[in-house]
Amino acid sequence: RYKLESSLGAGGFGHTYLARDLHTGKPVAVKRVLCHIRSAEQAADLRSYFERERKLLAELNTPGHPNIPEVIDAFADNCSEYLVMKYIAGQTLLQKIKEKPLSWDGASLYLEQILSAIAYMHTRPVPIVHGDIKPGNLIVDDTGRLFLVDFGLARQQSLAGHWTTESDAGAGTPGYASWDQWRGGPSPMADIYAIGIVAYVLLTGQDGAEAI
Repeated sequence: RYKLESSLGAGGFGHTYLARDLHTGKPVAVKRVLCHIRSAEQAADLRSYFERERKLLAELNTPGHPNIPEVIDAFADNCSEYLVMKYIAGQTLLQKIKEKPLSWDGASLYLEQILSAIAYMHTRPVPIVHGDIKPGNLIVDDTGRLFLVDFGLARQQSLAGHWTTESDAGAGTPGYASWDQWRGGPSPMADIYAIGIVAYVLLTGQDGAEAI
């Protein structure tokens, strides 16, 4: 049903492609996680991460938020897991500040949208944290609408009130992950910290690692 057309980028948990939905003719973003080249244990971990991301995005799409992409489909074959999402044609905030930093008025338009998405996530019946907020995971379309992407490190609060397991410690992006996130995994406070670093980067044009 989906024909891959070009690469949109790779991350720690997979590769994202621009594809064409052969049923509708519309462009979509397909995230692919290769499992067959890993050990059996690593493959099981990757499938677990993928399933968690799929479930969290499905949760966030009900009822949905204008700054969080819609999940269209999910499936697997013998080699890989796939997640099909709304394709956002635009630039990341990292690309937007390559030439020069943003003004406060320009940055505040994006920060307001980021905060709206995070407020929606943090106030769900079972709260969800993103865990990897950074300019490269924030895409702005041609209308100025911002989308928060890449939920590979997202976590849902457990019934006991915990956010993570010990195996998640150390996950994040240097410069954007708070010290408590490095020690114990993402939390609502870590998301807010990351947004503060994003604001610093948008206004100064400096790398996030230089903010700490």
